[in-house]
Amino acid sequence: MRELRGSLPLVTESLGRLGTRGLIAADASGQYRYEPNPPELDTLVGALVELYGQKPITVLRTIFTSPTDRIRSFSDAFLFKKK
Repeated sequence: MRELRGSLPLVTESLGRLGTRGLIAADASGQYRYEPNPPELDTLVGALVELYGQKPITVLRTIFTSPTDRIRSFSDAFLFKKK
């Protein structure tokens, strides 16, 4: 199982941004799930996952050398730690 780790403000902000951008949705109990809307976003996320599998350093370098903190906050939402 994987879990997201981070400060409450970072996690709250990241979940809000992911929801606003149509990548996740919350159910009635407040649980979040991956739900791309529009569905075409799933294709883009799949391509990113594939690229990361082939060239993780390139993807991370692109994310972390970006001139904006917004992209960094977005990428931080995808950091998972194994239990």
